[in-house]
Amino acid sequence: MREGYVTPDTLYNLGGYSVLFLWSKYEPIDVEMKQVFGESYLPYVKYLALEMVKVKKRREPGYVIPEQFSKYLHA
Repeated sequence: MREGYVTPDTLYNLGGYSVLFLWSKYEPIDVEMKQVFGESYLPYVKYLALEMVKVKKRREPGYVIPEQFSKYLHA
């Protein structure tokens, strides 16, 4: 998606919004790995999660991200 091969809307239509669940589980691991190795372990997962939130909010303007997911996005 970052390279422009696929659009955020296409990924969203394929179930991309479920990446929020994935990120909520792996974000604590990413934080620990960043402390150990000095860089993000899963930068593209967070990027994808944030992009899916943008699509969701654009399609459903009144949508509020559930707290169990939003606390991991820091956005």
